[in-house]
Amino acid sequence: MSVGGSLLLRLHLRLYFSDFSFYISPMGKNAFPRSHRLVSAKAIGLLFAEGRSLNQFPLRMMWREVETDEAPVRITIAVSKRKFSRAVDRNRIRRLIREAYRLYKGELFDALPANRFFHVALQFNGAELPTHDQISETLRRLFSRWCDQVNTQTPSS
Repeated sequence: MSVGGSLLLRLHLRLYFSDFSFYISPMGKNAFPRSHRLVSAKAIGLLFAEGRSLNQFPLRMMWREVETDEAPVRITIAVSKRKFSRAVDRNRIRRLIREAYRLYKGELFDALPANRFFHVALQFNGAELPTHDQISETLRRLFSRWCDQVNTQTPSS
């Protein structure tokens, strides 16, 4: 089949399946879709104004329980422009945090209580570029502490 033919086939299949209300991600449960990202300026403002925080160097986590949402946890990632003036470094740190979260997300969702929804901000506070292992271990410890806190609290109404 030619390149043009395979493109035509993919477009045809996409149009055919667009009538269905489901989409199976090729990455499966480890995907990080838009519905899991916190991008609303209003929601982020409320999170930083009213949220609670946990620290596990070099990350700080702000979190706030919300009434309903599309995903159990929606996150945003912040890296200080003052500490990392080069955008390349800030983007690398964001990618490392996003990848660690994406891989750990399944365990996190299993540990959180059902029918409760949260907005989370992960803020990088270190002064040097971290490694993937450092970020993964820190995020695992941070989320473990957070799950313990959330599971012992009653839902806010």
